[in-house]
Amino acid sequence: MCGRYASFLPTEFIAHLFVTVNPLPKLALTWNMAPTMEAPVVRLIDGERHLDALKWGLVPYFTKDLKKARPRCRQVLGSSFPSALARPARMSSRRRWVGGRPS
Repeated sequence: MCGRYASFLPTEFIAHLFVTVNPLPKLALTWNMAPTMEAPVVRLIDGERHLDALKWGLVPYFTKDLKKARPRCRQVLGSSFPSALARPARMSSRRRWVGGRPS
């Protein structure tokens, strides 16, 4: 999950646009909304629209512990590679380019 988007509209404008009824959350404007950041979300609660700040990200349905689900975004940055999905292709020993021009 590497998708990002821009969140540049003020919360007052979003609240006016969607006619929300709750107090406005404090959100920073950003051109680079990344996973695990708080994002503006309009939810329908008891027939009324509420503008809330929620953490943006994907949590698979089979996740039992939320704390273990979040580090997946930064897993490749570590020095060890616990799963095959996070291991870079250069660590593969079977196919390797050693230089020169490919034929």
